[in-house]
Amino acid sequence: MTDIASLLTPPAGITPGLEGRIRHVVRAQDLATAWQGDVAALASAPVIWLAELACMRAVAAYLPQGATTVGVGFDIRHTAPTAEGMEVTITARLLRAVGRSLLFEVRGEDGAGVVLDGRMTRHIAEPAAVLAQMAARCGPPLATQG
Repeated sequence: MTDIASLLTPPAGITPGLEGRIRHVVRAQDLATAWQGDVAALASAPVIWLAELACMRAVAAYLPQGATTVGVGFDIRHTAPTAEGMEVTITARLLRAVGRSLLFEVRGEDGAGVVLDGRMTRHIAEPAAVLAQMAARCGPPLATQG
């Protein structure tokens, strides 16, 4: 029988306050025009990906061997445009850890001010389990089909 408390306890070391940070210089491929948009400013998709990377960095040293985190929830506001060549710094701070569920506060800034704020939820997962779930839902990946 599984002890309920063990299901609610995150891995050792994963505690509120952990922070991850990523710095990124905006390139042409990061602009909305490269994502079929009309404005030559940093697109939201790369900003969200950078926020995910910052979240992963915050807890990477404390994950069980072979585990990773996967994004499952996003409440993000991309609040201002950033030009090509500017540096964006994204910071993720762990707010809450319950079992394998991790809630982060994310904030992004460029040289002119805040460009991103919000929250992201990630779950601790085994990559093989995620791929098995995907195969059960979708069939084998196209790369492995004959």
